[in-house]
Amino acid sequence: MKKLFFVILVCCVALNINAQQLPFRVNVDFSSFRYDSANSYVEIYLSVPSEALTYKKTNDKYIGAVFFSFNVMNNDSIESSKSWTLQNSFVDSLQIHNGQFMLDAVGLVLRPGNHSLKLLALDYNNTSTMDSNMFPLNVTNLSVQKMQISDVELCSNITKAETEEEKQSPFYKSTYLAYPNPSGLFGSGLPTLFYFSELYNLLTSNSNSDYTVITSVRNAVNNEVIHHEKKKKRSVNNAIEIGTLNVSALKSGTYIFTLGIIDGDSISSSSKKFFVYNPTSGVDSTMLQTIASKLENEFAALNNEQLDEQFAMAKYIASEIEKNEYEKLKTVETKKVFLTEFWKRRALDSGNSFRKEYLKRIDYTNEHYSTSKVTKNSRLGWKTDKGRVYIIYGEPDEIKRRPDSQYFGPYEIWEYNQIQGGVSFYFVDEFRTNQWRLVHSTARSESQDPQWFNKIQDAEASH
Repeated sequence: MKKLFFVILVCCVALNINAQQLPFRVNVDFSSFRYDSANSYVEIYLSVPSEALTYKKTNDKYIGAVFFSFNVMNNDSIESSKSWTLQNSFVDSLQIHNGQFMLDAVGLVLRPGNHSLKLLALDYNNTSTMDSNMFPLNVTNLSVQKMQISDVELCSNITKAETEEEKQSPFYKSTYLAYPNPSGLFGSGLPTLFYFSELYNLLTSNSNSDYTVITSVRNAVNNEVIHHEKKKKRSVNNAIEIGTLNVSALKSGTYIFTLGIIDGDSISSSSKKFFVYNPTSGVDSTMLQTIASKLENEFAALNNEQLDEQFAMAKYIASEIEKNEYEKLKTVETKKVFLTEFWKRRALDSGNSFRKEYLKRIDYTNEHYSTSKVTKNSRLGWKTDKGRVYIIYGEPDEIKRRPDSQYFGPYEIWEYNQIQGGVSFYFVDEFRTNQWRLVHSTARSESQDPQWFNKIQDAEASH
């Protein structure tokens, strides 16, 4: 297994509903650097929340790992493939939940142009837990003749490499250790944005004067909120540009970081999106305007029945006041306004990521828990008991599946280790028709039925 590298990002917030364990999700970013006249060197950065993994105790250590596999595609052709396992271990189980991210970087040589990255990641100790996606991989064409800047890499930290062991790190380049932040999340707990880039062909200019390096940050509606300039001497043809940016004064929201170099009439720049979460500074109003605009557009074409279904899917997180308010609405327009404000309120803490995660869970339940293909009493997954629990609490840490018993049909026990000190949900398919019913739970505010619990306990004891 590959050696683990990790960083601590204590600002990872608000994407998980009801503050349960972070979901198993891979953050991905990449940067292109010059390789030769025909190719670029592409670094792909990956991170996974350490606490999202399943750990097994071995020799007084808690060991977890992620299996990664990816293909770089050009149309339907595979240009490059790689598979490996990244391992993590802790001596104390309490250390698993201290905000660490498993972090890795992979480098490969690609021709400039539009590619795509097809990624698969599995929890090594629980292969039913996975994340897969396809990302655009647009490789920059970096000239060997004119002044140019590489892609900018956003980092959680950059330090000088001191030892030979550090120089073997996947994050080592140009005498530095540049630890990438693939999530692009900064702010509370991580107030300093580090950046790394390479500058090329600085001596090709006819001018001997200084060149100018510009750092700029723009908000969601393209207003510049940070601007810095500095003059630099020409001493070498190729150089690196590293620096820091304090984002502690920025409000929570989405921003664009731009690093540029200016030499007379020649300009080269590289930009990258990042996110800020500063709960004490409030939310960037331009971000809320953008979210509201997107929501208005999303609901604009829906009719009365479709709007009712949208709110029905959101009822799991709606307050009683909100439910009562919606019941009083009679027109399509008032329902559109209500739904826009409903989701905008929930964006105050987490941007639009909360809604995205919520809808992603609904899509998952419709794919995995719908009964329409099996029974006449068809129900979409989000309407089932399993679907409701998954949407509210997320993916279970463990699922125990049991076959038919002499008492009843098959049953499952969903366990969540990080909620209320550990809770369980008991689902039974009483009539063997794929109509799974929640019969008991140890979670507060969920229904509890000792009769069913005792039956299941007896069945467990008989196995």
